[in-house]
Amino acid sequence: FLVGYSADVIGLRALFALNFVACAASYGLLWQASSMAGLYASKVPTLFMAGFLCAQTAAAKLTPAGPARAGALGRLTTAYTLGGVVGPAVGGRIG
Repeated sequence: FLVGYSADVIGLRALFALNFVACAASYGLLWQASSMAGLYASKVPTLFMAGFLCAQTAAAKLTPAGPARAGALGRLTTAYTLGGVVGPAVGGRIG
């Protein structure tokens, strides 16, 4: 609800930018954390991270209704899921 409303009010590009800034802030705070409080503080910016929802909204707005939209959303979800499964597996093998 909140992401959709925000996309309507501030725009999809601004929402993507907010997502990326929140992600950078979270990682920056995590990098600087030297206590448990710092670790918890690094999670506060993640409240504004909604990258997958932004991507779904963009795909839905940029494709015509019908089979093309369903295909685009299906490919997006498949790519996101494969990245979440294969990425850590490859990272574990490399690292």
